[in-house]
Amino acid sequence: MRRFVQPGEFYVFDRGYSDYRLFQDLHDHACSFVGRVQENVAYEVSRECPLTDADRAAGVIRDVELRRLGTPHHTRLLPQPFRLVWVSTGRRRADGTVEPLILGKRPAVRIIPTD
Repeated sequence: MRRFVQPGEFYVFDRGYSDYRLFQDLHDHACSFVGRVQENVAYEVSRECPLTDADRAAGVIRDVELRRLGTPHHTRLLPQPFRLVWVSTGRRRADGTVEPLILGKRPAVRIIPTD
């Protein structure tokens, strides 16, 4: 995917990436993106983002800025914050929790639940 990245574009992807550096690479190419994070994601929250009524109506459950992101054994300090957002889409993990999405740069789309 990295070979095809174009500055200023918007990318949507699932969990088919091999490492979390992809997020930084997309940011460094001045791209915006949204994707699901892998189930073993490890992160450290730097700030809880307040939810508006419009956010809640769109199904947003939680929105945070991250300080660290990676796997449970490798979480590195981020040079800039990324946002992790939990959205009600009708899909849940085996433990019943909502699958979170990662947002980079300035997302240009609103996530609307389909359930």
